[in-house]
Amino acid sequence: MARFLFAATATVLLAVVFTRLSMVLAQHLGVVDYPTDRKKHHRATPLMGGFAIALTTTIILAFFLEPAVYRSWWPIIVGGWAAWLVGFIDDWLKSRGREWRPLPKLIGQILAASLPVLAGFRVEVMTNPLGGELVLVPWLSILLTVLWIVGCMNAVNFIDGLDGLAAGVPAIGAFSMFVVAAIMDEPAVALAALVMAAANVGFLRYNFHPARVFMGDAGANYIGFFLAGISVVGYFKSTISLGMIVPICALGLPIYEGFSSTLRRLREHRPVYQAGRDHLHYRLMEKGYSQPQVAGLMYLLAFVLSVSGMIIALASR
Repeated sequence: MARFLFAATATVLLAVVFTRLSMVLAQHLGVVDYPTDRKKHHRATPLMGGFAIALTTTIILAFFLEPAVYRSWWPIIVGGWAAWLVGFIDDWLKSRGREWRPLPKLIGQILAASLPVLAGFRVEVMTNPLGGELVLVPWLSILLTVLWIVGCMNAVNFIDGLDGLAAGVPAIGAFSMFVVAAIMDEPAVALAALVMAAANVGFLRYNFHPARVFMGDAGANYIGFFLAGISVVGYFKSTISLGMIVPICALGLPIYEGFSSTLRRLREHRPVYQAGRDHLHYRLMEKGYSQPQVAGLMYLLAFVLSVSGMIIALASR
């Protein structure tokens, strides 16, 4: 526990430093998010906070993971940066008033997700909490895991609409994964989850309302990829009930947002990839709640869902 505490403290401090540096870098490169009628911020805001989160987790894990484990995790580390790059291209184009078409962006996400999957990091067994297991054939195992990773990337992106939301909710989910992994005696997974939670906490130093920096699509892609990737490592790798129930519950809000928004837009004959103000956090603000109040409510819901996931996962051992 002392090692975990030291790693978490170092991560928070490093994330704070790197987030501040990423703000300067974003301004220098011109990667900023300009206000629009749809957005709530009123000034150009740096859009490279995700770079700080990705760099922090990469460095901290290099120091605190066992060298052999870190080397074996290269598909997750490299794949995470590939996911970040896909999002960064989108952020770069948006900061210049251009849009990256959804299809090439989706293809980029699939390619990033395929890297750890083809290296062997994938769900291989469907476990029923009430008893029984179903061994997946290889092609189905690959397909489901790619969909899982890509889905998590887009789920985090869906909830990235208010200050502190896309960092706070995944931080709560990552901490719940840390607890379950620690109890399951998976120290590497536990450390990785704790480091991700701590990196988001450090980033929140500048992302709480009023936010001075955004993580961008690059940050959302990286966080979603990372949480999905470590959920299919080690003991979690073979059991969908243990490896995925916690992140499914922890990311329940953004997953719900993704499904509900997609269904709503299909019903209204609108493009599913089109940005809009029909998300839950926007609807709550239209009822009169402030940004901090909405964020606090979403944090509470994420906490309840995370605890539920931990209970289900631990009861399924």
